[in-house]
Amino acid sequence: MKLFESFHIANMEVANRVGVPPMCTYSVEKNDGVANDFHLAHYLTLAMGLPGFIIQEATAIRPEGRISNRDLGIYTKEQQLALKRIVDAMHHFHPSVKFGIQIGHAGRKAYLSDSNAVAPSPLPFEQNDPLPAELATADVEKLVKAFVDAAIAAQNIGYDFVEIHSAHGYLINQFLSPAINKRGDIYGKNRFLFLEQIIRDCRKALQIPLFVRVSAEEFFPDGLHIQDHVKIAQQLESLGVDFMDVSTAGVAPVKIPVGPMYQVPYATAIKNAVKIPVACVGLITHYEQISEILSENKADVVLLGRKSLHDPFFLLKIKQKLNLLKEHEIPAYLYRGILTA
Repeated sequence: MKLFESFHIANMEVANRVGVPPMCTYSVEKNDGVANDFHLAHYLTLAMGLPGFIIQEATAIRPEGRISNRDLGIYTKEQQLALKRIVDAMHHFHPSVKFGIQIGHAGRKAYLSDSNAVAPSPLPFEQNDPLPAELATADVEKLVKAFVDAAIAAQNIGYDFVEIHSAHGYLINQFLSPAINKRGDIYGKNRFLFLEQIIRDCRKALQIPLFVRVSAEEFFPDGLHIQDHVKIAQQLESLGVDFMDVSTAGVAPVKIPVGPMYQVPYATAIKNAVKIPVACVGLITHYEQISEILSENKADVVLLGRKSLHDPFFLLKIKQKLNLLKEHEIPAYLYRGILTA
């Protein structure tokens, strides 16, 4: 059964084709970006359900890049030590579950009490938001280095892979989108350049797989659409990206057509254009949906977000119903619980 078949992302073997996408928890306590006991318990709980991999929530590369005062960071030694505690625990208790990190910068969507937002161009996200400061060319170059430094730190901490957050209207997405990027310098003339430089330098520095998350449809007339992101995905593949994580929306506060599996067609369009594995997301809540996506090659991996929060043991229950769950795979107390679920 394809769902429970192992496969490879570059040199990393993954036990099955269900993953947990990055989901912000807004649970930092001291406005310092440092992970705490909640984060440790949260990720260990998700891992108990034995997904193929888990992507840690958006983790900022710079203080002003946090989405809120309660978001994680990876730019200080204290933050890195706290993250290492989680990574080491994940590997110790759940070695079969690959654990990666999404690194990003919120750009104009940063809502912080102690820092002003920055962006490619001085355009607010919401009409009543303060104008973000336009980044100087030299500052953009420094941010490329900050992304690379964060990726290297993640590798040194022991994460199994790194995902670059280029989706949901955050900084990299802002540079890519013609609706937001109105610059007159090289980063405006070539809107892909910021992401390209990040990927090139990360690829040179990393020995672990490199993921990218994109918003393949912005649902905004002047924004990017799926045909644009098919080309972007092909460029990313040529630069050495190992995995595409396909989502949508976030660049502008617009109404989007939400429904079961509503984002899957965008992942399928990108999958049909590249050779690297592609993941889909978007209100996927039933085994039958997962089976359809995988059996019909609509995506290589299914990411379960809200479903994983609602029921971290969803995958184990499916395995048990299919008579595929082995007693030695999970602790005895959990095995007894799954048998009676």
